[in-house]
Amino acid sequence: MPVIVQKSISNNISLSIWSIEESLDFFLSNLRLTKNCEQRLDKLKSDEMKKQFLAVRKLIQLNGISLDSLSYSSEGIPFLNNEKNISISHTKGFSSIAISPKPVGIDIQDFRDKILNISTKFINSEEIDLIDPSSIKELTLVWCIKEATYKVHRKPGLDFKGEIKIQSISDNLTHSIIKVEKLDKKHFFESFNITESDYICSIVQSNE
Repeated sequence: MPVIVQKSISNNISLSIWSIEESLDFFLSNLRLTKNCEQRLDKLKSDEMKKQFLAVRKLIQLNGISLDSLSYSSEGIPFLNNEKNISISHTKGFSSIAISPKPVGIDIQDFRDKILNISTKFINSEEIDLIDPSSIKELTLVWCIKEATYKVHRKPGLDFKGEIKIQSISDNLTHSIIKVEKLDKKHFFESFNITESDYICSIVQSNE
């Protein structure tokens, strides 16, 4: 089983990433799905999306957690019924989860040229000075950090460009500080980033 990352981050976050190389039949034959999981799976149209969904369930089991513990809020936010928090993300070829006693957000992305054309929609002028704006990798990192921050903040309607503001990115791209500023309230978060040749993953928690 190609679990390419399974480790602890910052003492209280368990990160797991699956590189999806198996067939759909592999996952179906190696998982006993709950009724809720079956219903959600049936709504997915492509085999790729179904494998991403099932790989997440395998990762949950590998962390010693029963699929019965996984539920979703009315807003579609996943949570566990065991006093721990979970965040889920997937992209082409990969699925990932982060589990923590504290609220946590995760995002994983493969690299796509189109991010060069949409970067002005989510990067503000201060953030341009933190990265190389012509780099697909660094633009993707900014998107990952902001998407993961959006998930952990859990307030709908946050503006990626104006309200989620990256304050710093370390030289090796592995760590960032983020400020969320909305309605005169400020909250600070930190991200732990993994950059590889075929994906980027960011995990975000509050540092307050």
